Amino acid sequence: MDCFDRVGERTRLLNSIRGGANFCFVAGRSGVGKSHIINSVLSNELGMAHVLKYEIGRNPLLLTQFLFACAMEQQPLRSKILQSIKSIRLNELNLSIPFVGKAPIKWDSQKLDIDRAKLPFVDIIREIEGPLYANERREILKISNLLMSTDFKAVWISNIEEITNNGFGLILLIVKLISPRCLVILEGAYSGQTYKLITEQLRLLSDKNNLVLSLHNVKPFNEHYAKGLFDYLGLADKGIAFSYKHNLGLPAAIKFDLAESSEISGVGKKLEECFSDGEDAINTLLLLTLFYSIENRYQRIITLAEHFNIRLSIRKALETGIVSLTSNLCELSHPKIARYLTLLKKQDIFRFIDNYYKTLKSDSLIEVDLAAIAYSDMLDNKTKIKLFDKGINYILKQLEANKLNISDHVLTFIETGIESLTTDQVKDKEVDVLYRKASLIRLQIDSMLCRLTGVSTNRNRESLIELLLFAQVRMRMIDLHGAIALSEAVKANLNIVTLSDELSDWFDFCATYIQLSSLIALGEFSRYSDEYLKLQSKINNSRTSTKCKVLISLLPVHGNMKKHSYEYFKLEDPFLAARYKNNLACELMTKNINNPEIPTMLSSSIEAVSLEGSVEMTFPINNYGLYSIYSGNADEAIDLYFSMIDQCTYPYDYFSAYHNLAIAMATKGSIEQALEFSNQSHKYVLDGSLKDPVFAIKSYFNHALLSYINGDETAWKNFLLINFDFNTLPIRYADLLNKKIQYVEKNTINKELVTCFSNDNIELSNALWPQNLQFWDFMYPIISLENIDEITNRGGYCPFGLIQET
Repeated sequence: MDCFDRVGERTRLLNSIRGGANFCFVAGRSGVGKSHIINSVLSNELGMAHVLKYEIGRNPLLLTQFLFACAMEQQPLRSKILQSIKSIRLNELNLSIPFVGKAPIKWDSQKLDIDRAKLPFVDIIREIEGPLYANERREILKISNLLMSTDFKAVWISNIEEITNNGFGLILLIVKLISPRCLVILEGAYSGQTYKLITEQLRLLSDKNNLVLSLHNVKPFNEHYAKGLFDYLGLADKGIAFSYKHNLGLPAAIKFDLAESSEISGVGKKLEECFSDGEDAINTLLLLTLFYSIENRYQRIITLAEHFNIRLSIRKALETGIVSLTSNLCELSHPKIARYLTLLKKQDIFRFIDNYYKTLKSDSLIEVDLAAIAYSDMLDNKTKIKLFDKGINYILKQLEANKLNISDHVLTFIETGIESLTTDQVKDKEVDVLYRKASLIRLQIDSMLCRLTGVSTNRNRESLIELLLFAQVRMRMIDLHGAIALSEAVKANLNIVTLSDELSDWFDFCATYIQLSSLIALGEFSRYSDEYLKLQSKINNSRTSTKCKVLISLLPVHGNMKKHSYEYFKLEDPFLAARYKNNLACELMTKNINNPEIPTMLSSSIEAVSLEGSVEMTFPINNYGLYSIYSGNADEAIDLYFSMIDQCTYPYDYFSAYHNLAIAMATKGSIEQALEFSNQSHKYVLDGSLKDPVFAIKSYFNHALLSYINGDETAWKNFLLINFDFNTLPIRYADLLNKKIQYVEKNTINKELVTCFSNDNIELSNALWPQNLQFWDFMYPIISLENIDEITNRGGYCPFGLIQET
């Protein structure tokens, strides 16, 4: 494959491949020619038929699924069928593998997926050989063994700038287990500070795991070589003018190439037509580029155009297919058009933004600010600080609604912008405050996304808010004793730091709530009841906010839900409203499954939580599945639970999905399949993944009953001999178990025990015992617009690396 110049870059990459590197990292700005260099070297050295190429974010399969499927394509037919049965849910792959999909399905097959907990690099190194990655190690080892019998020699993974930290852990496992048999090449669009950070992290990974890493930073052409490429491509003969000021030495900008998408070939020429159609047409395209992926509602675009004082002109853009227009949307028709314009017209977009802020007579629109943050390196310091401050406030509002993905995205831009400031600028007091706030919000987001896995090690340096955030994430990572210990440390040290009464009460409430959530999961109900009563007495204080009162209403009281007040439905907080409705629906299902409010509440909860992008959407999905089962629609429930399994992250998610899937199968009379799913859920109890004794009682009961109906009489007899300890449990569970045992023993043991419904309470409707999921964990953001100033100024918080003056 031809590759203009780039002799040095190609030679270095080739030497790394021949020198036995385990993995190579090829970085550079978007459009600099990374893919072309890699393609050239691999084509000439290995042949592309021996290379597996995976694009993160653009391939419908997970990376492990992709590697598995490609390796399977070169296996003997018998091996394909056996491996597919053992390794992957067949409906997750839509590939032309012979007979796969017709093979007999083993219902205890493992789902090929990765743990969704997101880890920072330091913890990836620590956890990679531990239990957290046990499933991934087994799957990748299996894939490695399969690849050994194929002709593949390299795995090329592009777009790694879009990967999560946990994804890097997965790649590390792949590198360890398939190299040097298969070389791994990573390609990412990094520049400046970000490139330095990522290379340091990759070096750390390679050093700790005795891997050979090869780093390659591809830089833009200087003006001489850029002109050489321009001449080499014969662009002057096509009437195109060379401008180094515009193309900045980026090959993608020197020649816009959309060859990967044949249906929009020739877009470069069409864009030139649009840009020669007058100033209004140019400004319209710049506006759409600036707000691409941020705002594309047509009415909003009109409003933005008015604020930028431009007339929209999309006639030529519509004729040429550059712009897509529907009844309510107006946007560039392809992401590569946005990429091209961002590269080639960056200076024009900057002037566009700069003029907007210079002529602004009132506060700017938040959409403009969010878009401008991506261009902050070109703005003056005063405008930058104003933008970052508005961005911080915007993130805090999004966090209140639990919109973590957009919060994380905007914060990344702000962090990059702050990193680009000079040493003198960083000393500015306003910048110092911004840095503290951004750093603090990063801790909160990483906590809610379960990225903070290290337990506090330096109590003398870490502040109360850090300890509290660590406690929050330890709770979600099922390190329940660690969460309790950190919460107790926060409560014990509240008097050391001078805080307002409101903030002190809030920290105390959060710490106590985390303890209560952990005690529920541990099944320590006696201690839970004592701590709950203490918190309830504090809540009665007139100083307590409505937010705290609603949060505590989500918790159970001695095993029963509190009496709810309809006023909570009027909450403007979508996070709390979604969780409240889910929990109330669960309570109503134990009274009357025919209550028409139940599906409405659960549908509303599913919609709200899914919009957040939260892993907790499994909760209302699980409960809607129960509603479907006990409303006589088992097929809908089965579809829901298979969808839920794809979303699961934690053991209690998987347990509930398989446990209730078994009930759905049983109500259809498919006892053998139901027993297989019951086996799958029961594993989480047997291996100690779930500590809650209520899960255990339900699991043992359903598993014994299904075994009995399936012909194993001893299973039921053995269950009756189990002596469950109800001393620490609410009395309702002992009562329920006795009622269910009596129901079974009063009736003939057959399928009708599980296929017929005789009660409007789902816990007593038939012989099997369902598992609902209620929001008891404390995943509410601790930091807010109301308290961030006090936390950064008086809360003793000092970001790592920030030296305080004495």
